[in-house]
Amino acid sequence: MPPRGDLHLDVRLNYPFLCLSVDNVLKVIAALLSEQTIVFTSSNYSMPALVIQCLLSYISPFEWRHSIVPTVPDNFIDILGAPSINILGCHSNWHESPEFTNIDDAVIVKLDEDVVESKLSSLSS
Repeated sequence: MPPRGDLHLDVRLNYPFLCLSVDNVLKVIAALLSEQTIVFTSSNYSMPALVIQCLLSYISPFEWRHSIVPTVPDNFIDILGAPSINILGCHSNWHESPEFTNIDDAVIVKLDEDVVESKLSSLSS
């Protein structure tokens, strides 16, 4: 087991910048540090997991203490309505589902479109 605080990642740390602008990466980091629910979407099932892992390494030495589900299966879409603070990764085909369109208290990160949406005033530009 590596010592606490050592980062041992098997991914390149530039994945967020391949999908998002610098401004949007900073918005997501702000959402992480303010402990908001964040939902990452992409047409590539593996991209949210890679981006989440990189972003969590960016906030070191801080640690995310809430739930992380890097790839939410399609039959668990109801997790979007959970009252807890989560980081979720899902397929972009969820954009049209009622559960997805009714999210009010989460930051939505559309990796394919370089979009960070939030109904919360703290991340609005």
